[in-house]
Amino acid sequence: QTPDVGQGTTEDGYGSPDANYTTPDIGYQTPDHGHHSPYDSYQTPDVGQDTPEDGYGSPDANYTTPDDVHHSPDFGYHSPDHGFTSPDDHFSSPDFVYQTPEVPAPEPQYVPVIRTLVVRFAENGDPLLEGRVMADGGSEMLEVGLILREAKSGEETRMVAELDPQTEEFQLRLEGLAPGRYAYRAYGINGVGETLGSSRSFEKPGDAISDSSALQAVEMASGWMRSPWFGAFRDYGNGWIFHTRLGWLFLSEDGSGGIWLWMESEGWLWAQPGVWPFLWKDGASDWLYLIEAPEGRTYLYDYSLGVTRSVE
Repeated sequence: QTPDVGQGTTEDGYGSPDANYTTPDIGYQTPDHGHHSPYDSYQTPDVGQDTPEDGYGSPDANYTTPDDVHHSPDFGYHSPDHGFTSPDDHFSSPDFVYQTPEVPAPEPQYVPVIRTLVVRFAENGDPLLEGRVMADGGSEMLEVGLILREAKSGEETRMVAELDPQTEEFQLRLEGLAPGRYAYRAYGINGVGETLGSSRSFEKPGDAISDSSALQAVEMASGWMRSPWFGAFRDYGNGWIFHTRLGWLFLSEDGSGGIWLWMESEGWLWAQPGVWPFLWKDGASDWLYLIEAPEGRTYLYDYSLGVTRSVE
């Protein structure tokens, strides 16, 4: 309802603000009367509440500086050198706990082991000389080959060959080799040095000479030769041979199917197939007779002296 219906006018049920309700100056006091001004009921910050300098102390009053309440790290906590020991105190250096690794010693190295193989001949008669590396000595093989020596002239030729890594063998084919008697041996070089294999020999036949030498020797194992009439011997390729019965001899063929032998204890001796075991002694102009006794001992009967002496 409007003020005129639900509520009387100032003259009816309700007085004007000046009748039942006093003006702010009657029912309520002005801030200066019913409520005190900030300067009456409530103190100004300078009265009811202290300034930071009064009710609350400055950080320098109620709270101490970090240097007062809390100690500096140098006081509350020990330095690593105080609370904890240095690695050199409780922990040993690597040289103490662990030994310094030693540099492994290099594997020992030696000169190679070389073997001279038996000569073979191609279908056209060309000699096939071969060798084998039995052991490289722990060092890389730098060169392999064969050394060929012509028996009469003594001329020596060194020929490089190619090593087969699968078989460790090497081979050379001597094409156009002049007829004659030859000695050969394999060689090998590694990072340490050179090794020569044993010496072997062969003869290249030709139209001007017979199919074989006066000895008619065939090669056996390990460089040994066997003659059907002269016996077993080993040829060292420089004229010297070692005979199983006569020992060291210097041998030279006479070109007529016979041989001359120089023996230290007897001098020059001559023999040929059909005459052996008789030997002509050039210094005495007489004969010697070779006697093979039991237990491998050998004797010579000297016709010029009529005595028998042992071959040392």
